[in-house]
Amino acid sequence: MSHSPPYRFLSFGLLLVFAATMLGCHDEDTVIRRKNRSQSGATTFSHLDLAGDWTGILIPDNPTFQTTNLYLRWDDFAELFEAATGAGDEWMPSNASLFSSMDVAGETAVMLQEAGDDLAALNLAMNLSEDKNRLTGTAEIRRYGVLQNTGTVELTRSLGPGHFQVSSHLAGSWTGTVSRNGFQRPVTLNLDELGSVLGGSAGPRNFDTSGANTGIFTFSNDAVGRLDHIVIHSIDGTTQTVGFWLVDDSGTYMGGPGFDSNLGNRGGLVHLSKVSKPN
Repeated sequence: MSHSPPYRFLSFGLLLVFAATMLGCHDEDTVIRRKNRSQSGATTFSHLDLAGDWTGILIPDNPTFQTTNLYLRWDDFAELFEAATGAGDEWMPSNASLFSSMDVAGETAVMLQEAGDDLAALNLAMNLSEDKNRLTGTAEIRRYGVLQNTGTVELTRSLGPGHFQVSSHLAGSWTGTVSRNGFQRPVTLNLDELGSVLGGSAGPRNFDTSGANTGIFTFSNDAVGRLDHIVIHSIDGTTQTVGFWLVDDSGTYMGGPGFDSNLGNRGGLVHLSKVSKPN
């Protein structure tokens, strides 16, 4: 007979407490608003309205943190089964507790609790738009149980496979940084409409433009804007590898963990913003 690890019971218990706090303990005005919605014939929401893929951004309240990409995936029965952010955090049933709920007014709670090394947790309190295609609200980010940051979240329903395109979401000139242990180095990246590297650098490494990086930027999941394990060759013979990167729905922000072969494949977090589209 198998037994679930103790943290599973603890994490799930904490999730239920948080859900009750966010959705169950409403003030009198909220109760009245729901009653009026029901009587007026306004849109009534169901948890099943969350089914599908959602992509968006986390905008931190603290300006020392950078805007980060995010996606959430619910199956056809509105079971939350996958989430990730451009900060390098991933939540799946194999490594985390995932919980979501929604009431008839469209108020939505999402709780993600990792069981890995840094116990990354993301709590979202959101509202679903009347057309059921947009989720907006607030975010709370924790590590080791300690509040790290708060912010706002904006998510848009994906159209599914093919929603993200290399020519419209990746092609163009990008600039930003790679950060590790509090230090930053500049990163630039220029991609054409086929995902080929036309130029760029990461710190002192200049990317090869002689053909080694032709067509390498492609989506591993074009429903949520995810790229995995892309190896960029530099002219000094080193390689810079994309662990996984995310791009937002507007093709404005891109980033995630990256690794440098010259550093023993130790990595950092890459944050890029698009500065221009192809001519």
